[in-house]
Amino acid sequence: MGQLAKKKLEEKEKKRVAIVLSGGGARGAYEVGVLKYLFTDFQKETGIFPEFHILCGTSVGAIHIAFLASYITRMTENIRLLEAIWRGLTMDAFMKLDILSIPKIFFGSRSRRKENIALFDVGFLNEVISKGINWGLIRRNILEGILHSVCIFTTHISSGMTVAFIDSAEIISEWKRDPFMTFKQVAIRPEYVIASAAIPVIFPAVNIDGEWYCDGGLRLNTPLSPAIRLGADKIFSVVLRYYEPSIKKEREEVYPNFFYLVGKIFNALFIDRVAYDLSRLEVINHLISTTKKFISDEEFEKINQEIFNFRGYYLKCVDTVLVKPSEDIAKVAYESAKKYARFPSTKNKAFVKLLLELSPKVDSDFISYIFFDPSYSLELIELGYSDAKKMADEIYNFFVS
Repeated sequence: MGQLAKKKLEEKEKKRVAIVLSGGGARGAYEVGVLKYLFTDFQKETGIFPEFHILCGTSVGAIHIAFLASYITRMTENIRLLEAIWRGLTMDAFMKLDILSIPKIFFGSRSRRKENIALFDVGFLNEVISKGINWGLIRRNILEGILHSVCIFTTHISSGMTVAFIDSAEIISEWKRDPFMTFKQVAIRPEYVIASAAIPVIFPAVNIDGEWYCDGGLRLNTPLSPAIRLGADKIFSVVLRYYEPSIKKEREEVYPNFFYLVGKIFNALFIDRVAYDLSRLEVINHLISTTKKFISDEEFEKINQEIFNFRGYYLKCVDTVLVKPSEDIAKVAYESAKKYARFPSTKNKAFVKLLLELSPKVDSDFISYIFFDPSYSLELIELGYSDAKKMADEIYNFFVS
């Protein structure tokens, strides 16, 4: 029996299921809604506990992945805690806008002091990440075989490389033929997750072992390919963007100001890649199934072995489920922010009011990334829950197949 045949026999016994969560700042509350449905009503209605073995995340998705990895055996009880954390995030407690730092962001600082320059101070978020997640449990769940691996993506600032920090009980083999991504096998710590969520300019970069890292979504936001490299046979993915079937002609064209452009850049950097990843995976699945119709299993095994020697992993069909917003999150953010900034009595409210005045109603993408507010978070949690519930049959088939 060949090496690939043995691998297939092992996979038949137990398929590895991955969950991949993407980035998007304040939009991340949507992911909480999806997780809430999975570990509450879906479990009650079907009797199936959503079992994940490979956990991959970047940016805000990395925070949720760390939480999930920590409480994976008790998510039904702890999903309420994650929801409560999001409902407690406010602009005043979470983001302290430092107007004086703005020139330094764009022109740098000549000070010899170490300065972590960004529009917002995220000390509160760092505290939530450090104390709200049981980091020792992550390692224990991996060593006990409950989890196969946890993967957190960051961007190495000086090189521009995507760096995956991977915690696994197995020795991860070299990722061949990928000039834009590398990995470090580690025990997951808070700083890796904080770095993954550090959106440039908005949040401070993070120094890890003398090197600077920021948001992992810059180069690889929804890491489907790494999940496959880690052995995923199925991938459950959540994205944070609503895709319109076509551009509406009645949309009012506006001159693209700075914040409008930043919002579109964030969409391109943090969200749009998932569509490409999924379409490529569909092509590979179709290619494999078509090829197997015309050649024997033995011939396919030989071809696949050559691919492994070249790429470092075998080709295989991977089942996927994608949960995505049924409503435009930017519009949800706009309406929620309007209520928040109705009486601009604080610095943060005045800032949000300014953003609203500069943002057309249909293109408030930037606001949707940085507006941390309980009412906005609740709306997104409910939307994520509702969208996942509508996919109950598809999700059921995903877990039982």
